[in-house]
Amino acid sequence: MAKIPPIVMVEVFPPVVLSPDGGFREVTPANGIDFKLGELTAFINDGDIEVLYLGNGTLLVFDEDGKGKELPLNPVATGLAKSVIHDGDYIAGPALWCTEDQVL
Repeated sequence: MAKIPPIVMVEVFPPVVLSPDGGFREVTPANGIDFKLGELTAFINDGDIEVLYLGNGTLLVFDEDGKGKELPLNPVATGLAKSVIHDGDYIAGPALWCTEDQVL
């Protein structure tokens, strides 16, 4: 009998924009399916986006130059990214946390 490969399940949750102050707000793609570039850049205050895959079916989208712009540390986003970023590194500024299929 053939073995069925394991399936990684991601709990369904609404995408959220995580603020550096610890707050968050739920967001929905304009088309109801996935976020487009203009939406992503608006969430992070019109910066160039960086996408960080968290390895569990979710990702973070944030300003790739947030530290250079001296945006504040985002402790929630940094905590989510802890397993995939270098020690001492951090996410600066707002970040979108969503599933991989919501960003194409």
